[in-house]
Amino acid sequence: MSCVPFAIRLPQRALFDIDAQYHSKGPVLSKWHPSGAFLATCGANRVVNIFNRQGVHQSSIPLEGGGRCLQLDWDPQGETLAILQHGSPIVKLWDANQGVESSLDTLMKDLTYVRWAGTMPLLAIGTAKGNLLLYDKRTLKKQSIMGKHSKQITGGAWNSASELALASSDKQITVSNAEGETLLQQSLRGEPSELRFHRGGPDGDGGADDQRETTLSAIVGGKW
Repeated sequence: MSCVPFAIRLPQRALFDIDAQYHSKGPVLSKWHPSGAFLATCGANRVVNIFNRQGVHQSSIPLEGGGRCLQLDWDPQGETLAILQHGSPIVKLWDANQGVESSLDTLMKDLTYVRWAGTMPLLAIGTAKGNLLLYDKRTLKKQSIMGKHSKQITGGAWNSASELALASSDKQITVSNAEGETLLQQSLRGEPSELRFHRGGPDGDGGADDQRETTLSAIVGGKW
């Protein structure tokens, strides 16, 4: 008897619809809150809108200047939304608990990347020139690391040990600690993207699986 593979698509129910008036015509960037409590969106009108899980509009955050919204990223606790805008040295921050916004002036040009750490209140901000800024939202401390890469920082990932892997168009990957010190620098044949940390294999003593995220994967030159 032969087995024939098949798939069943279950019906899906729309949670809510958002009227086009919030975004104007064009593509819309969106990011769910970690627990699903909020949805952040931004369209061609350069206004970040916050909706609750029922689709009720909660807040509007107009962006200054003419640059499009590049990235939205919630911290893992869902307390703060970071908003990256093309051509602006300012990263907008929206406090979900207070419902208020603030501005983080990086004093850097051509920001290209933002990502919150998973276990520390750190925000990594990369630039087109390969520079890195680490912002601690608890202490408000900003630490600039110039020349982390020689070209644009295009992506990255944090692991549970608060180590930051960054991908760059210089065809290199760096791994840094929470202080910005480089732990590893690896040259590749092509540009890396889609960085992901994974848990390690069995430990050296042959015991239980290592729960640390010590393995890093990436797409290189468009191929796994």
